[in-house]
Amino acid sequence: MTDKDTNLVKYFLTSNTAIAQLKNPYLRALLITKLPHPHTFTKSILPRVFKKMKKNIEVKLKEAVFICLIVDLWTNPNMVKYLAICASMVYKNFAKELRVIGMERMQFSNSESIKEAIEKCVNKYEFDKTKIAGVVCDQDSALVRLFRQNENLLFDEFIENADVNANGFEDVDEADDVDLEELSNEQEQEQEQEQAEPEHNADFYRFDAIDEEIDRIAGEID
Repeated sequence: MTDKDTNLVKYFLTSNTAIAQLKNPYLRALLITKLPHPHTFTKSILPRVFKKMKKNIEVKLKEAVFICLIVDLWTNPNMVKYLAICASMVYKNFAKELRVIGMERMQFSNSESIKEAIEKCVNKYEFDKTKIAGVVCDQDSALVRLFRQNENLLFDEFIENADVNANGFEDVDEADDVDLEELSNEQEQEQEQEQAEPEHNADFYRFDAIDEEIDRIAGEID
């Protein structure tokens, strides 16, 4: 699987573009990169990417010490139900990581069906199931964030860029280093000026006191 294939999958997962656009002659004419046929994309490229993602998630589940499952049942506008499942993993160094591990289509929304869907999803991965310390339900806000960010190993770069844009943090380049140095010099000058101001103020108050003393003595002489 090439980087081009992975980037193509990222494009469709992070946009609302339909896979059918791969057949658009105008899009294909604009791009230098040769686009695959939709059938090749869905039957060949996507399965390879999914296999790689599953392997990466499985490695993390094996490395985790404790795992908590986050599940929530969603219904789309067509009244089709899906159970989203996320794993909150804690490692030996107490670092925590969240990964979406699957979605299962539901025919029914009763407790037994939900239990079977969770077991089906979890059993797709080979790891010690005794690590699962608990299951948290109705946490759609956490799952929405994860799905929105596509927070899986293949998309860490996308997540990092999204966090930068969301939080306003940017990498500092050489030009920024110059600005920071100038700013630091200005701050030092301001601090020196502030430290010097009390001395000037002291001189001012001392001379003012002398003037008042002279006026007092002159009044007594008069």
